[in-house]
Amino acid sequence: MNQKIEQKLKKVMFSYGKHYYHATLFFPKKIRNQVIILYAFVRRLDNIVDDFNLTVEEKIEKFKEWESEWLNVINGRESKFEELNLFYEIVKEKNIDMEYIEAFIRSMRYDLKPVRIKTFDELKEYIFGSAVVVGYFMLYIFDYFREELKEYAAALAEAMQLTNFIRDIKEDLRLNRIYIPEEIYSKFNINEKDFFDFNSNKNFKDLVKYLIEINFNMYQKANQGIKILPSKVRFPVLYASELYSSILDEIKNNKYDVFNFSYKLRTRRKFSSLLKTLLNFITNKY
Repeated sequence: MNQKIEQKLKKVMFSYGKHYYHATLFFPKKIRNQVIILYAFVRRLDNIVDDFNLTVEEKIEKFKEWESEWLNVINGRESKFEELNLFYEIVKEKNIDMEYIEAFIRSMRYDLKPVRIKTFDELKEYIFGSAVVVGYFMLYIFDYFREELKEYAAALAEAMQLTNFIRDIKEDLRLNRIYIPEEIYSKFNINEKDFFDFNSNKNFKDLVKYLIEINFNMYQKANQGIKILPSKVRFPVLYASELYSSILDEIKNNKYDVFNFSYKLRTRRKFSSLLKTLLNFITNKY
């Protein structure tokens, strides 16, 4: 990857995934560059389905264009999107299972229409394609794709994705999406209309508190798997986990209000997360 493209893809990651970007700074250079390529690969399709300024028809057209470009790469032709060419080189080098890439594309296609999730199992199926397979790609990049680590990679990916869903409830509503399963929110006497009334139902805070408790447990499980990772990648993965779980602490500090606050970690919070990660690392907790 030449320096110009490298800087361009770094800018993509810094613009859309600052938490991931700061964690990647601690990877060895080759791994860091491949993670940046991976992020750019998934981000372009994610940006298409999340674009507030596009109609559904326009999103579908752009999605088809992306798929056509990806097929070009698979069939030995060059894409106009540099990250597709670069990611396919990683796919070949690491022997990444193409079924995982297809699962990712299916989950992104799911977001082209209004999203309503009925059950937690249905949510997990969506998250498998949108996040878990990305965790698997990371294991491939680490040269550590092993059965005993897949469940932990899945747990961390699921934890981070659920954090996104909790934090972004209001933002997702702008795209006509509700990722929180109906079987969960209905237990709190919340209905679909309540979401669009933006916190008119006071039970929302109890719902968010419940989801955060589940989410913290997911991080605890995932962090057990981080102990198994090779030392050269263990610290940045732990730091990414700590950064993301810190978002939940911020939501707790604001009394579980996800409608009236925007949750972006400040520099001071990122630094305290870094110190906590360092302490855990040097005391051999991880």
